[in-house]
Parts: sequence; C-alpha cells; structure tokens
Amino acid sequence: MSGSGLERSPDPASTVPLSRATDDVRAIDVAQRVVVDCQRCFTRLQSERSATLLLTTTYKTQFAAFTAYPARLLVMLRIHPNLLTLIGLAGTLASCWYYLATRNTLVFCGLAVACGLCDALDGAVARASGRTSRWGSYLDAMADRYAEAAVALTVAWVTGYWWLVSLMLVGALLVSYAKARASLEVPVKNTEWPDVMERVERDLLFIGGLALSVVVPRTVGGHDLFWWTLVVLAIATHLTVVQRIWRARRFIHQRQSRGSDPQFLTH
Repeated sequence: MSGSGLERSPDPASTVPLSRATDDVRAIDVAQRVVVDCQRCFTRLQSERSATLLLTTTYKTQFAAFTAYPARLLVMLRIHPNLLTLIGLAGTLASCWYYLATRNTLVFCGLAVACGLCDALDGAVARASGRTSRWGSYLDAMADRYAEAAVALTVAWVTGYWWLVSLMLVGALLVSYAKARASLEVPVKNTEWPDVMERVERDLLFIGGLALSVVVPRTVGGHDLFWWTLVVLAIATHLTVVQRIWRARRFIHQRQSRGSDPQFLTH
C-alpha cells in the first residue's frame, strides 16, 4: 500500500543485470553479423567458381555486342539465319578439304576461325530479325557437331595424332549428349550448364594450339605444342563429361517429381 510506507524489494532471481542484458544483445548482434558475412563470402566464392569454370564467359557479352552490328546488316540483306548455319558448315568442310590438299596449317586455322564467326552470326541474326525457332536451334547444333568432327578428323589425318584426337572428339560429343539426354528426363536450361570445356573453349584451344605449333616449332618432352594441347583437351573434355553427369544426377533427383515444362527443353 502506498500509505503504509512499505516497499516491496524486487526478486533477485527474476532480475537480470543491465550489463548482462547488454552483453547478450551484443553477442546476438555479432553472431548475426558473422552469419551474414559467411553467407556473403559463400555467395562470392560460388560466383567466382562459376566464373572460372568457363574460360570465355567474361567475354561472351562483349562478343554478342560485337556480332550485333554485322547481324543488323545481314537482316537488312534478308539473309535467313538457317542459311548462315549451312554456309558456316559448308565453309568448314571446304576448309578441311583445303588443308588436306595443301597442308597449310596457318591458312587453315584462319579459315576455321572465319567459319566459326559465320556460325556465330546465325544466332545473332535470328534474334535481330525475330526468327528464333526450335528448328533453327536444332539445325545449328547438328551443324556444329558435323563441323567439329570434320575439323578434328582432318587434323588427325594431317598430324597423325589419331588416338589423342579420337579421345578428345569422343569427349566433345559426350559433352553435348550429356545435356541433351538429361533434358529428356527432366526440365533443364542452357544457363544451368556452366562447364569447364564447352564448344567455344574447345575450338579456341584446338585451333590456337595448332597454329602455335607452327609459329613456335619447339618440342617439350619429345612432342610438339599441339600434341600437348590435345592432351589437355582430352583430359578437360572428359572431366566436363563427368561434371555434366554429376549435375544431371542432381537435376534428375531434384526434378523428377515436378513434371515437364516446355520452356526448359532447349539445347
């Protein structure tokens, strides 16, 4: 009672000192900051890892911007993107015939790069003209496989490195098949397959190593630079196959109960 002059003292067991409460708040705040910092660090490491998996990922946006200008010109000339695909394949086959006839490695490498640029324009023209289609994508993929096989077998004939080229080519074809086969089981997207050695990386390393072996005619361990390039390609392509098999396993286990969504079924 207020008039009695008696005051009830607080229960010591139910009272937390102010300093202890402040310390608890600070500890919780520090723990939260540590968790946030760890999450940011993990996200950064994941993004850096994805960036290092693809040798040319950093430059693909710039390359797309570069092809936009000639693509607009080809659209104005009413060139169909599928025609560019066939022209690129025909040019690659003609380049292979030229290499077999002349054995001129540097000219062949230049022609192969030119045909590769022509092949890269078909997608840019399709997007610029609004003619993107599943058939065009399918035709481009099939032409790419024929072109890659023709170049590899031609170089194997000229250089004599049959077993290394064959090992690399099997890995290269399995890299494409691993993704295509996974899409028959579960929905997948192209953006979900950032891998060590995709087609652009393979082509650049293959043609670059072939040209370098002529410009720098030196041997290492009894073999020229192109032989060692093939060793690296053979190992890297099969590592990419294993990488895609492992990713396909994860996708199939995660998505096998979700059904099929047509927007994912692209190659």
